[in-house]
Amino acid sequence: EYWCHQCVKRCACVEGRGLVGRCAMDPNDPAAAIYDINNVRRNTGAISHIRSFGSVLSGALAGILGLTGLHGFALYLIFSLGLSGLLRLNCGSDISMYFASSTAVYTEGILGGLFTYLLFWTLVYGMVHIY
Repeated sequence: EYWCHQCVKRCACVEGRGLVGRCAMDPNDPAAAIYDINNVRRNTGAISHIRSFGSVLSGALAGILGLTGLHGFALYLIFSLGLSGLLRLNCGSDISMYFASSTAVYTEGILGGLFTYLLFWTLVYGMVHIY
């Protein structure tokens, strides 16, 4: 199932062999990209899984190090920015080949990752420093 990003209609005529093709209504317009919804969902899900796993690891690290208050949140911010940079490098120069929005690499899954981070931060902190 293919959807045109510009006219937001289902397109049956897709010449692109991968994720991105051109809308038959205006194939020369760069905004008339056609995205395979299943691939976009899979890529977005992959970023969410990567962020969740990374949040578990960084939350455990913050708990082991005994970080409290803003220092712990600073670790999550540093980790999240570093992970976004690594994901950006992995996508190469053209993010639009993988996602409908070029900011998805930077913003997808950050809030869910924060909750996972807090959970493991407090769990490991309590196990190491309190008990």
